[in-house]
Amino acid sequence: MYCHIFCISIGEIIATFKTLEKDGTGQADFEKLWDKLKTVKTCSGRNFEDSELEMLIKASAGPEKLIDLAKYINLSCRIKQFRG
Repeated sequence: MYCHIFCISIGEIIATFKTLEKDGTGQADFEKLWDKLKTVKTCSGRNFEDSELEMLIKASAGPEKLIDLAKYINLSCRIKQFRG
């Protein structure tokens, strides 16, 4: 199965999340997540600013302030659609 937004397989998304997971808890380690997202480019090809990443992470994490696999997929969609 392929995700049309990412042009990569769901398996690849899950595998990436597993590298960000902290100790098998099902939650992303925020430091690893931040470091990974700093390498991602916007649609226009520039690096994200810290404030932009912070906004996207907060929007995806919600009031629980946690990123699980579903929220990681949501975050990935937000990043791919970001036009800033």
